[in-house]
Amino acid sequence: MHVRTAGARPERSSSPRPAPGMPVTVPALSADQLRWTLPLSLLAFDDTDQATPVAVLPGQPPAREALAQALAATRGGHVLVTGAAGPGRRQALADAVRALAPPRRAPRDLVYVARPHLPDRPCLLLLPPGPGVPFRRALRDLRDELRVAWPEDLDGEQDAWERAQERAFQPLVHAFPAAAAWLGELRAAVAARGALFRPGVDPARRAADGDVEARDLLAAFQAHLFHAAGAETAAPVVVVAEPSAAALAGGQAPARREDPSHLALRSGLLHDAHGGFLVLSAEDLGRDPAATAVLRALVATGRLSPGPADAPGLVRPDPVPLDVRLVVLAGTGAVIEPWGADPDLAGALLQPVQLDPRPEVGPQVLAELAGWLALRGRAAGRAPLSAAAFALLIEHLVREGGRGGRVPLDLDTLDAFAADAASLSPAPGPVPAAAAAAAVQAWAARRAQGAEQARRAMVEGFLTVATDGQVVGQVNGLAVYRSTGFPFARPIRVTCTVGAGRSGVVDVEREVGLAGTAFHKAGKLLAGFVRGRFSRRRTLALHASLAIEQHYGRIDGDSAGLAELAALLSALARVPLRQDRAVTGSVDQLGRVQSIGSVNLKVEGFFSLCQARGLTGAQGVLIPRANQGDLCLAPEVVAACAEGRFHVWAVSTVEEALALLCEVEVGEAEAERWPEDTLYGRVMAELLELEAVVREAAKGPTPPKASAR
Repeated sequence: MHVRTAGARPERSSSPRPAPGMPVTVPALSADQLRWTLPLSLLAFDDTDQATPVAVLPGQPPAREALAQALAATRGGHVLVTGAAGPGRRQALADAVRALAPPRRAPRDLVYVARPHLPDRPCLLLLPPGPGVPFRRALRDLRDELRVAWPEDLDGEQDAWERAQERAFQPLVHAFPAAAAWLGELRAAVAARGALFRPGVDPARRAADGDVEARDLLAAFQAHLFHAAGAETAAPVVVVAEPSAAALAGGQAPARREDPSHLALRSGLLHDAHGGFLVLSAEDLGRDPAATAVLRALVATGRLSPGPADAPGLVRPDPVPLDVRLVVLAGTGAVIEPWGADPDLAGALLQPVQLDPRPEVGPQVLAELAGWLALRGRAAGRAPLSAAAFALLIEHLVREGGRGGRVPLDLDTLDAFAADAASLSPAPGPVPAAAAAAAVQAWAARRAQGAEQARRAMVEGFLTVATDGQVVGQVNGLAVYRSTGFPFARPIRVTCTVGAGRSGVVDVEREVGLAGTAFHKAGKLLAGFVRGRFSRRRTLALHASLAIEQHYGRIDGDSAGLAELAALLSALARVPLRQDRAVTGSVDQLGRVQSIGSVNLKVEGFFSLCQARGLTGAQGVLIPRANQGDLCLAPEVVAACAEGRFHVWAVSTVEEALALLCEVEVGEAEAERWPEDTLYGRVMAELLELEAVVREAAKGPTPPKASAR
């Protein structure tokens, strides 16, 4: 088998446009063009333990550097990260932020206390880290000390009471200077309500009997440690999986009737993230407008109140100043809602970081992935992978990721396969290639269960899919099914019928509500091709009905566009299409075949059915030429193609695809008139006949002649 340089596309077979009058010919791809392989020469190690450990964002050196710079920016700015893929992307990003973030910024304890004269407006005290608990204890002791310090005979000794207050308050002012202003308010309230501290007076009883001032003054001696900073020096990194207003901003829990209301205040995740970072997904945030409003308030003002300030029956505490930088994760090319539509939020994301979900395979990327696996393996106590075993797993990732020479950074999958391979290793020492191959084969066997049921249904005739013969207006498309958790592909019948009318091209899936927007768009592009190719100077009088037979679930994507167009042109020209070939590809209005996803699964889905019925040597799959470099087919498919028992063709135009599907000459794309014996000539003749039928029907019935008198 030919070995190609990793990361480079396989050499594409040239497909020059034929000279006028010459039939279009497309050779099948050779066996060495059907499977991407990883040269061991790119691996600078014998086993993964020899690779340099990389803990975060392996295979992403540019993104890792950009993220470190964004996190260290001193002028603020939240961070927008795009391109991450896979189910563990949020946690992987959080791990990277923890490893790359600078030290914690300005930690502090947050303490709420009651204002004696404004009990519904709790006062926020910003204390250094640590004194929150001592301050709470000191306030409680202050209350008891004032009761003890009351002079026995106050007559003529007001100065003695003031000196007693001075002795009680002054140590707190010195110990907690950040609370000095509020302590002054409390001392004034104590001076005004000194009678509550007389010997024999029970302030709690007075408060219980309805003395509002006694209740409010006693509440001021109960400090609420709203949020403690902790002793960590590393910047906090808080991951939000399901953002909500209550989770982010905290709130006010129901309090006991006898407790001061400021004791019911509860902190949220944003308070945990003060001095650090909050990691969340833009997609998750878009589900809760209230959570968006919380972040908007934080971004706009830098302050946040715990819970809604306008809810009836709740207190209105001082807002908390917060130094939190958001790290927002969004998909590549996605519309970042609600960020993009909100000026405050859109302007806040000042530090863009672009991850590459499929970096090109090269020595550095491979070395970092091996180093990351080594760290995971040591933590789990498993043997390292040999270079050959590691190469097999990378090839598997490339195959499943759908891009030849680019490795998808699905780290969880890579680690899972490494663990399976280690468990299958027969002896101590580095895991051999045979164990890695066995792990991949075991996974393929598990995935094959859904595909096997579909194949059995087709072989037994429960699902009608032909692999031989020719049929007018029918072609084999290819669809990927993902509902089982293990995606697989199978052929599907795409059919078309035509008649006279003005409806144009009608898609049955769309009409019954089973089509997604991308599928519907593909149908519109197909209609645009027909108008541009055959109806530039005349009215298109056509009613064509396209359907995917025996498919009852929702379908989306544009990869059936080429199959639908082939079925439509076949039905118009009354030219049969080969059923021993399947088609996948998107098509534009100009007749160019465009790339699709999951090309390996689709080729293997049709191969599996043909193999079950018996390979004839004429069967095969048409794929877009743009996907040729993505091929990494299973060894049995490559072997069958090498022996001439199966074929894969790469096409770049509609004409190339039609030349492989029917036995008549197609016709030149640029022409406006075609010979009658070509497929395009027959399509044009049929459209003219349909136009005549519609024009004649529009005239209406001929009125009867008037009788002569």
